[in-house]
Amino acid sequence: MKKAAVLIMFALLFPAIARAQITNGSFEKTRILSGKEAESMSAILKSRDWKVEDTIVFPVGWKINIANTRNGEYRLVNDPSQASEGNVCIYIKGHFSFAQSMPVNAGDQAEISFDLKDPDQKNARIYLYCYGKSDEGKTINIGALDYIATARPEWTRNTWKLTLPEAINGKKLHAVVLALSSVTGTYFDNVEMKYTKTENKVKE
Repeated sequence: MKKAAVLIMFALLFPAIARAQITNGSFEKTRILSGKEAESMSAILKSRDWKVEDTIVFPVGWKINIANTRNGEYRLVNDPSQASEGNVCIYIKGHFSFAQSMPVNAGDQAEISFDLKDPDQKNARIYLYCYGKSDEGKTINIGALDYIATARPEWTRNTWKLTLPEAINGKKLHAVVLALSSVTGTYFDNVEMKYTKTENKVKE
């Protein structure tokens, strides 16, 4: 009984806890596409005029969002002299997203930090693709939230802090997916996301 009382008191004192939500944001863990998966991905990318290396290597848990871009470019750079930290960074012209969605509630707070580098000092964007429910209960895209940052010739740290709204374009927000984006091509590294939940629950 005392243990239960302590747990209730802890919940009242600390109702919101920040948690890391992105894994492998340093891109150090990688996987080489092979066999039919490699053939299929290569064919799709070529059909949309993407530039990729002959051997496609993705960071574990991340993927190219092909639908949003034509004439894109992607490289995984395994070179400690080029990375912000560690051995690996990525170069992306287009959209590159975390592979998993995250359920959210109105009032939740997110803090997304990332390293950028671009000799031409062009803008890059961080997106939160937003998902809700259709009238039939199916998951649908309802828009996006975005943050613009200007890259520098040397690695610079950027941070986006935001509070999640209840709705996007009139539709209740249920989940988000993090994506990195550049129209002209930018190097990204060390992506982190700290997330603080509220006690409000998304209702179906």
